[in-house]
Amino acid sequence: MSAALVHIGTVKERSKFFRKAPVDASERKLAGCRIIGKKNTGGIHMKKGMVFLLVMALLLLNPAAYSAKMLGPGDFYDTGGHWAEAEIRTACTNGLMQGVGVNEYGQQIFAPDSQVTRAQLGMWLAKSFALDYGQIRFIKAPSPDSYFWDVDNDAWYANSAMLCAINGIFPAGQELHPEEYVTRIEVARCIVRAFTAKNINVPMIMLMPAFTDMEGLPHEDVNAIVFVNNTGIMTGNGEVFRPGEYITRGELARIANRSYELFKMNPPGVKKMEPALQIGAEEIKTSDEYLEVSVEIPVISGMKNTAAQQKINEHFKQVVQEQREELLAMAVENKQSAEEMDYPFHQYQLYARTGPYFENGKILSFYVDYYNYSGGAHGMTDRRTYNYDVVSGQALSLKDVFISGYDYKSRIDTAISAEISQNPDDFFAGEFGFKGIDLDHKYYLQNDALVLCFNQYEIAPYAAGIQEFRIPLQDFSKGLNPNLKLIN
Repeated sequence: MSAALVHIGTVKERSKFFRKAPVDASERKLAGCRIIGKKNTGGIHMKKGMVFLLVMALLLLNPAAYSAKMLGPGDFYDTGGHWAEAEIRTACTNGLMQGVGVNEYGQQIFAPDSQVTRAQLGMWLAKSFALDYGQIRFIKAPSPDSYFWDVDNDAWYANSAMLCAINGIFPAGQELHPEEYVTRIEVARCIVRAFTAKNINVPMIMLMPAFTDMEGLPHEDVNAIVFVNNTGIMTGNGEVFRPGEYITRGELARIANRSYELFKMNPPGVKKMEPALQIGAEEIKTSDEYLEVSVEIPVISGMKNTAAQQKINEHFKQVVQEQREELLAMAVENKQSAEEMDYPFHQYQLYARTGPYFENGKILSFYVDYYNYSGGAHGMTDRRTYNYDVVSGQALSLKDVFISGYDYKSRIDTAISAEISQNPDDFFAGEFGFKGIDLDHKYYLQNDALVLCFNQYEIAPYAAGIQEFRIPLQDFSKGLNPNLKLIN
């Protein structure tokens, strides 16, 4: 009687085998085992072979047991032999990415060919660039749902998405669409924004790539392609960059590693901060049959010009008081009419919340959202921005941010128009659409960016919310007022 001599094969061979379930009992006997000879070796080899087959059968019945013993950090059952296997292992070992769960056999999987969602992109950005609040200070801890309407605070990606919004990587005040897939140009754009948010200057020779599919792209997207191509983070395929193609998790792993290495080689810049001002809040909460009031009035402290400081603080109290009196008068009148004409009356509402603030020893910048409901289908939010010279207490308009004679309006109009063109259906068109900013348009500062604001119905429908356009201050480097020290 003869017996075949068998062996288990390489680790790579075994991993390929165990990713698939056996078909039948006969397959279980030989699958994964490679015949290397048919020589009659006697009973010893037969006994060894039977023991081996028994062990193999047990592992096949419980793949999770094999998984626990054979897999190391960054190893997954669906990445063996994949072109990005090494990249995935490195990205996971460095804590930049992780698997997506287990398959039906309890085996860890990465899904290297699956497309990347916005939630996954945000998680990677937050980890790779160590995103935090930066120079932005909050009166109270922020929550993800205050930045995105469609994000649950308990979602696994909620905090990373919020950090991306705080750092100007994702546009806040809108919907995140966490399950939507991201394109190559979106990833490139977010990478540049992340480097900007962390104040990282990467020395390089800026060469314009000759990609044929860059034509017609907004200025920010062209700059993003130039940056990622010159740094080697993302490259094109021959003469094309493929900006509109979705990106896979395997591709993101390679991008993650290259970004991480560049991040380590060029540590974030540290800005020397002068003694900071503080913004606190005075809460006012009242409610009666006519009006509910829940407001946070900003209270500034630490300003050298105490007279100016008092004047500013009194201004916020006055604004709230005026709105309160106006709404109360309207509510009393409306309730009386409702009783006379027998239609329902709904309590009016006044809310006010102060957003994050920026302060660098020269300028203090923040916004306050005033929400009021006075009947009808919905209320309205009025975002008002405030910018002050820290020393004098003087209010700073948009033109004060720039040197005299600098054409900031054209640059801002171009940037906003380009961003609108990416999603034109979200905005009004024609005579109701965007026609350019006012010279003293409302703005605030966030880290290293200028943020332009448009309230509901200004350039977009109510459902679109408050529209904000974030433009890196570096784009205005030659035109910024040097006295405000907005960039290094």
